[in-house]
Amino acid sequence: MKIEVNEHGTIVLKEVFNPIKLVTADNETLIITMRDSGFEVCYENDFYELKQGKVLADSGFVSGSCKGEVCSVCGKPATNKLEETIFWDDPNKMRHPLTAYVCREHFRMIVGG
Repeated sequence: MKIEVNEHGTIVLKEVFNPIKLVTADNETLIITMRDSGFEVCYENDFYELKQGKVLADSGFVSGSCKGEVCSVCGKPATNKLEETIFWDDPNKMRHPLTAYVCREHFRMIVGG
């Protein structure tokens, strides 16, 4: 990450590859994630993609496999499922891969997607 301060006193961040989370005194949250092209923004669990001058709302799609599941991090309703890859050289290939359900916020924090 590169940090600069411009002539107006604004903090300028470049090459930021981790999400930035801002939290107010009232616990309102804003998460900003820089992508190769554009940004993803999450305000109070509503996700938006900002790219090429356009703001696109998250489609909100949740697979039926997440129905009734909760986030293993915070307990909110799950929107995504994560699964471990068992690599070719794993000494115990016959095991079931680890899986975990997560909410959209934690999914994006983990995979950046």
